[in-house]
Amino acid sequence: MSTRGGEPQRSDRTLLARARIVFECGQAVLRGLGPGFSEQVLQAALAIEFRERQIPYLREPHIEVYYHGQCVGLDRPDFALWIDGSTQGTDPALIVEVKQADRILDEHRQQLLSYLKALPTNRTPRFAGITTGLLLRFPKVDRFDAWEGMVAGEIELEMWSRDHTLGVIARDAAMPEL
Repeated sequence: MSTRGGEPQRSDRTLLARARIVFECGQAVLRGLGPGFSEQVLQAALAIEFRERQIPYLREPHIEVYYHGQCVGLDRPDFALWIDGSTQGTDPALIVEVKQADRILDEHRQQLLSYLKALPTNRTPRFAGITTGLLLRFPKVDRFDAWEGMVAGEIELEMWSRDHTLGVIARDAAMPEL
């Protein structure tokens, strides 16, 4: 995360606030359903959370992937969100990829990073400007602790951003660490 004198820049604080909203939606879904449901069920429950919080979204939008100026296929992140309520512009849109796993794996990260790499060349204007992606992991099962018994699993979120100028993609934040 970019900082000036140790303080996050305004845009970073805004992105972090948006990531926290998605994290809170994920926590609500986990509280309501518990662990172990498929990604499709979790996505449907998240869509309900987004609607109830009046967050405009697209579920599994098509992102064009280009090679040498030619479209070679389509990818589909789980969600594109406009947390400020406007679907007209590209800023403040972000993409969300949902996973159900014991932990976030490099292959999950690579999937999200591939979306972020493909977005600048996308011909759909409201997707081309997206620079931030969230990876939201739900636990497969509650874990068993020999001393405590069953311990509820927790969700995990990573926020990744692509620099407008350099095209470099880096992890900006992780939750619940923040």
